[in-house]
Amino acid sequence: MFQFSPIGTLALVSVAACWALALLLFRVSTSGSVGRKLSFLLLAEGVTLVSTGFIDLFLTEETRAQQWYPQFFQFEAIIHTLGDCVMLALYPPFLAVALQTKLVRPFAKKGVRTGISLASAVLFFIVIFGPIEVGGTLLYLALSLLFTFALVASIHAWHTATGIARSRAGVFALAFGRRAI
Repeated sequence: MFQFSPIGTLALVSVAACWALALLLFRVSTSGSVGRKLSFLLLAEGVTLVSTGFIDLFLTEETRAQQWYPQFFQFEAIIHTLGDCVMLALYPPFLAVALQTKLVRPFAKKGVRTGISLASAVLFFIVIFGPIEVGGTLLYLALSLLFTFALVASIHAWHTATGIARSRAGVFALAFGRRAI
């Protein structure tokens, strides 16, 4: 039923790291802080990672041939899409709090955050209930634009900031650069 997978093990370690860091940041951060917003983002990132299909690497061929497997695979796809859409809603407010530049400041407004959340929810339903060619393309485009924007915003913040804010923006630029790639 189960088999060892080195790639699956690395993915499992990544999920565990996301969730452990999310729990730690949630415990030590105050409501509305950068750490709290990052903890929610890491939780969503972990959900998205755990549902990428790496669990299939631990399953043997005969297990994947079982009757329940197609439903499991479909459930995994729904959870992955949900995680992606939640990240779309959480990233911009996180950037607004973390970087605090003119470029990301609009995302701190409640109306903008609500609009992004609603758009993410609509996108989720388009992906799940619409043609996958349309929904999947829109989701991929939205995530690509978001991660590219995060990289540009963090480089901009690094360029304009000084002191600790500059160091933070530099770390975010490295992280978002890696994420965007």
